[in-house]
Amino acid sequence: MSAGATYPLELLVLQLSSFCNIDCKYCYLDSKDRQRQNLMPVAVMTRAIESASRYPLLAKNFGVLLHAGEPLAAPKELFEKVAILVKQSFAGAPLLLVQTNATLIDQEWCDIFRRHNFRIGVSVDGPEALHDAKRVRRNGSGTFKDTLRGIELLRRNEINFNAICVVSSTNVQHPRTLYSFFKGLGCKVVGFSPEEVDGANPNSSLDEVAVESLDLFFEELFKSLREDESPLFFREARNIFDFLKVEHVGGRYLLDNQMNRPGRILSVLANGSISTYSPELASVGSRFIYGNINEVEFTDIFKSDALQSDDAEIRRGIQKCKAECEIFEFCGGGTPSSKFSEHGIFNDSFTNWCRRSRVSLVNGAFRGLGNDKEF
Repeated sequence: MSAGATYPLELLVLQLSSFCNIDCKYCYLDSKDRQRQNLMPVAVMTRAIESASRYPLLAKNFGVLLHAGEPLAAPKELFEKVAILVKQSFAGAPLLLVQTNATLIDQEWCDIFRRHNFRIGVSVDGPEALHDAKRVRRNGSGTFKDTLRGIELLRRNEINFNAICVVSSTNVQHPRTLYSFFKGLGCKVVGFSPEEVDGANPNSSLDEVAVESLDLFFEELFKSLREDESPLFFREARNIFDFLKVEHVGGRYLLDNQMNRPGRILSVLANGSISTYSPELASVGSRFIYGNINEVEFTDIFKSDALQSDDAEIRRGIQKCKAECEIFEFCGGGTPSSKFSEHGIFNDSFTNWCRRSRVSLVNGAFRGLGNDKEF
């Protein structure tokens, strides 16, 4: 890696606060951090946005994502300042995104979303019994009713939203129930993310079920899509159809994997610490912190010996993936966070994340679409 920005910056992730008002059982953030009422100072937020505006390479679809902790636990005034500063700092119109559990949404939040054209992502794991099995408060009570109330406010205000559903041992057995639920929910797109070992989450509940359960899960999702005259649009279908389209015309598909290239995603924690690659890496203590925005520009982190060393190991791991994996073109070399969380190193290839998020998806999609090929 050269001592400078090599790839366009696609996503700036700002942790306005590590605090979260709920206590999901699979969260990758440290539980102590999630209970701290620490806010990103305005000076830190300002330096991060202004440094990003000076970044030498910005992707056409560059966006600022408020995430990691519950962003709506931050004051509304801070949201307004972020939105205004982003608009003032960039020549184009960067995307403003927020990923939320939706439990804190009220009319004032909806007004802010509309005023600044925020794109909303909601975390929801299906109908009440499935959702409340993992997405709970600290007293163990479920969050579904409050999440649904927030979603209903979004719909009432005609605010489009996407959804992310974590697939765990609880809901993996109910793919058609989830398909029907999300179709009726009104989200534009839903992504199904298998629960993984990451950060502060040392185990996945999917270890408790047969590995083929996720193959069947995705198979039933794709069968539901194929049988539906007005199908639900889900993220994994788009990825598969892009793959099949290129393969059909004899081309070579290669997933553009932003999570294992330095500088394509930059994450800034509430205290100004900077990380890159998979956003989850920022939660692994100080191991993958490459500087602090209070002291450096984003471009300075590429001079870091630690980042240069990590990047060299990540690249060696990608080469192992390329040599060993039949679906490398669909995966692009995996994620550094899953490799480190599962194996303690980057210079490795196959992980449970690969098996669940890529191999099961491809196997299930091919069977669900009427192709018996398996990997």
